[in-house]
Parts: sequence; C-alpha cells; structure tokens
Amino acid sequence: MTKIYLKVVGAEVLFNNSFPYQAKDKDGKTSGKTRYIHTYGIKCTNGSRTSLFIAKTFGNESKETDCVIGDIIKLTGTLVEEKWKDDEGDWVSRVTIIADSIDIIDDEDDEDEDVKPRKKNKK
Repeated sequence: MTKIYLKVVGAEVLFNNSFPYQAKDKDGKTSGKTRYIHTYGIKCTNGSRTSLFIAKTFGNESKETDCVIGDIIKLTGTLVEEKWKDDEGDWVSRVTIIADSIDIIDDEDDEDEDVKPRKKNKK
C-alpha cells in the first residue's frame, strides 16, 4: 500500500471537534480507558487557490482540542480516503489527513524546518 506523507504549514483552523471512544488493548478487548479523536477543519491557501481538508488525531487523553478556531498551524501526517454510504445509499468519499503532529505557529517558529516521517518499529 502506498502512503502519501505530507507537511502542511500555515493552515488556518476553521472548526474543531472531539469524539470519545474506548481504547482497546492488543487482543482487541476494551481497556476501559476513554480516548478522544480530535477533528479539525483546516483551510490551506496557496496564492489564489484555497483547499479545505479534515485533519484528525487519535489516542488523545484529553477531550479538549489543542487548537482553536483561527489558529494558524503546521502539521505532518498521511492522506487517507474515507468512504461511506450516505442516507440515500450512495457511496461518498473524501480525502482526510491523519496527523502525526499538529503545532500552532507563532512568530518564533521557523516555517522552513525539515519534517521527516516517523519511523515505525520493525517487529
């Protein structure tokens, strides 16, 4: 499977949400710990072109999201296509960013720093 890894710098947060779920252990059993999926609507502008995306982070211990509406962020992650059936039974899809990290940009951040994908442990 091909993964598309990306770095986004200077995106604006348009909305944020938090959804609880029960974490599972390696055997697929519920561990009893509540974790949260944080979802952000982001706007990426490049010249006169604007694109809108959904970015998600998983395994968050806090219900509170890290970013608020209007924050300018940088993130790294992978692109995934989410598919589901709508109320009429038709398939719909969207491209979502599964973020490894999301950071709020402030005046002291260096936007040109290199970001490298996180290496997975080989077992």
